[in-house]
Amino acid sequence: WRTPLLAWSAFMVLSFLACLCVMVVLQRQWISKERLSFPLAQVPLEIIRESGAAEEGRSGRLPTGGVFWLGISASFLVNFVNSLADRVPAVPRIPLGPVALIPWQRVGLLAGVGEITLVLWPWMIAIAYLIPKELSFSAWFFWLVDVALTVAAIAAGAEPQRPEEWFDSTFPAPRYQGGGAVLALGLWVLWIARRHLAGAVRMTFSSSARADAEEPLSYRAALAAFALSFAGMVYFGWLAGCRVIVSLMLMALIVGYYMMWARLRAETGLGFLPFPLEIQNAVVVPFGTGVFTPREHVAMISTRWAFFPGFGYSYEVVTGNALEAFK
Repeated sequence: WRTPLLAWSAFMVLSFLACLCVMVVLQRQWISKERLSFPLAQVPLEIIRESGAAEEGRSGRLPTGGVFWLGISASFLVNFVNSLADRVPAVPRIPLGPVALIPWQRVGLLAGVGEITLVLWPWMIAIAYLIPKELSFSAWFFWLVDVALTVAAIAAGAEPQRPEEWFDSTFPAPRYQGGGAVLALGLWVLWIARRHLAGAVRMTFSSSARADAEEPLSYRAALAAFALSFAGMVYFGWLAGCRVIVSLMLMALIVGYYMMWARLRAETGLGFLPFPLEIQNAVVVPFGTGVFTPREHVAMISTRWAFFPGFGYSYEVVTGNALEAFK
């Protein structure tokens, strides 16, 4: 176990450092310049910021309002009972959904709409209140676009399936559309931050007094650590049998996914966000399996734990928590 344990531990440490350095460089752009909403980071601050608490000498304590404690108690009770029911079958669950409001139609164009369900999970309702209205509109709008494309595919002769079952790359291929949207959004985010990034590079090679003295880590140290850790990740991929260009692409996509996880979490509060398309599919499907060697396929599948599927199961929690800590 010694060799694989050391090898994978080294890769995890390098991934952690690379992601942390990316957050150090970008956090000022996202927090101070773009002023992202950070819904999850606002929750604990608002809990202890009760009106009049400072004057009464209760600064830093939980609110004393009855409505707050009623809501907390109800949510805790529901989650406690349902968690207990998962472990003790004799305990009945409190039904919170999903409940099918409109069943899926197996034939006709309505098959593209899928099943309409009602979900009353307390934590999801709470997050829905925190999401900015522009993002809420965007989620609804593009869901309708997704449904419209699925209906168009069925009208063109595709086999009727639930929209959530379109996993392959045939039209309308929503998973691949989502993956392309993430990549495009990542490039757009970097383009918006181009002046900030250029300033960080200038500070790295400047001999004048530090203009980044208030940053958690100097840009010079952050960029140097990122270069070294990312080079180590690429070297790990090369040792695993990848060509340098393939390892470079794979590691860049992994770090890019982490960056976008943190960005989307800072905008929406959706810390459980899964990515629609896994990296190995984003790489293999456009180019074909014949472009890659057998060892490169094995390396991509072996590193799948690093980016699948979100939901807090991978290192995406590092970037999200680090960015919110900086906030």
